[in-house]
Amino acid sequence: MKNSQKSWDDWYLAFVRTGKALIKSLILELLQRLPVKSTVLGAPKGIWRSTETFIHNSRLDSEFSNYIELYPAHTIHRLPPKSIYQETDWRFAEGYLGSQFTTPSAFVALLPKGRVYGENGTIISPDDRLIADLSIEFGVVQDNAEDHSIFKMIKLAKLTRLDSKVAVLAAAGGYSYFHWMFDVLPRIHLLQKSNLFSTIDKFVVNPLASDFQKETLEKLGIPVEKCLESNPDFHIQATHLIVPSLPGITGSMTQWACDFLRKTFLNTTPDQKNDKSSQFERLYISRALATRRRVLNEDEVMDLLSRFGFKILTMETLTVLEQAAVMATAEVVISLHGAALTNLVFCSPGCKVIEIFAPHYVNPCYRALCNLMNLDYWYLLGEGEPIPPGFKGDYLMVNGEADITININALHQTLEQLGVTGANRPG
Repeated sequence: MKNSQKSWDDWYLAFVRTGKALIKSLILELLQRLPVKSTVLGAPKGIWRSTETFIHNSRLDSEFSNYIELYPAHTIHRLPPKSIYQETDWRFAEGYLGSQFTTPSAFVALLPKGRVYGENGTIISPDDRLIADLSIEFGVVQDNAEDHSIFKMIKLAKLTRLDSKVAVLAAAGGYSYFHWMFDVLPRIHLLQKSNLFSTIDKFVVNPLASDFQKETLEKLGIPVEKCLESNPDFHIQATHLIVPSLPGITGSMTQWACDFLRKTFLNTTPDQKNDKSSQFERLYISRALATRRRVLNEDEVMDLLSRFGFKILTMETLTVLEQAAVMATAEVVISLHGAALTNLVFCSPGCKVIEIFAPHYVNPCYRALCNLMNLDYWYLLGEGEPIPPGFKGDYLMVNGEADITININALHQTLEQLGVTGANRPG
């Protein structure tokens, strides 16, 4: 009887959810047909697939409207990763993080009376359309911009109009170290290169919840008082909206973005040198302070690595400048996949890198970074069965939060093949 009641309840709840979704879908479709702007009701009325197309096809009566290309599109060729395995994991050859990728051009767009919406800095054109290449969400690609969350909204948040020059830096995931460093900060370089940086009154940024955000903005000459922090209800229209492009496809870094970060954050003068940096020539980056994706047998791992002269370090305890200094002098870096490996951008050419993955989650973005930086990249899978070729779905969206166990013999073998000496084989 109880099972019968539960089945009925589950069926009823599923019916209600389906009904609500259908009703909302019909309402959204109706709103799209009404001659009402999204500043009043409903979502934007269409999509511009690219900023360049919008600028060249719009009839904006303004000298401010412009499209400034700063770096052309170009193809990136990536070397295969190294490992102790006979065959390279198939995920290193898949998608835009695979062996070859054409990165889009980098530009700055000047949009009179353009709008910015939400925490990710979604851009809406003056003629009430989403600009797809400036409005990236995780899981939504430019060609499928119809799936953007803004098109599922019946009413947008209240609009605030600003009679000023506003630049947009906020990006999806900009609260995290990796996306802040590679998706947000390089947009400042584009503003600098376009000679518009000094003219800007306000900057739209992701919520400033971390010290690294404030530190890096200060280093780049943006005081907190000039920042407008985005949030889910953020909705502004600027008389002059200035939008630098995203630095490429997230996870697929560009050479110019890497060069900008190195020039900005690497200490080069003698009085700025970090004396501690030389202590970490062989560095193991720990995730012990993280709440997810940790090494379950880290004591065992460090017992091995200490015999090779490795020092353990948690990057969360350092400033960005300190992290850059440590990585610049490192000769070997070992780490579980995580945001701390963003700092590989500061490593010197020839540095040896071992990135460790859970067998079910391989995100090859740091292989891409190591190729740009001329680093010697190796990978190692934790214990367990990897996802086989032919996997149905997005392998980058597989749960990557699980803790893992590192096979000590496999790690020792990797060190030997990498040419790192200093210990006897364990066990």
